[in-house]
Amino acid sequence: MDFYAPEVFRPVPYGKIENVPSRITMIIGNDQFEGIRSKSGKFDFLFQNEIIDFIEIINKDNIDYDGDIDIMFHQCQIRQIEVNEITSSKIKIAFHESIVSDGKIKNNNTSNSQVLN
Repeated sequence: MDFYAPEVFRPVPYGKIENVPSRITMIIGNDQFEGIRSKSGKFDFLFQNEIIDFIEIINKDNIDYDGDIDIMFHQCQIRQIEVNEITSSKIKIAFHESIVSDGKIKNNNTSNSQVLN
C-alpha cells in the first residue's frame, strides 16, 4: 500500500465526479452549499465506477442546507474508507453495488449509512 498523503477533494454538489485520485480526503463544508438548493431525487455527491485506495470524509461545519446531503458510491471499489469527523446531522452515506474492503466510522453524526445491493 502506498503511504503518500491523500489529495484534498472538495467537490461541487451535483457536479460530475470522475477520475478521482486513488487517495483522497473529501471535505464537506458550508461554502460548498452557498446558493445551492436541494434537488429532490438527486445525489449531492455521486461516485460512480471509481477505484479508490483510501478516502477520508470530513465535515467540520453544521451545514445550512434545505435538504439532506447524500453521498452515494455506486459500483465503486474502495480499499479503505474513514469517516473521522461529521458535524452536520444531514449527511447520509450509501454504497450500492460497491466493494468496501475496510472501513471505520470514528465520529458518527451521519443521519444514515446504507449498504445496498
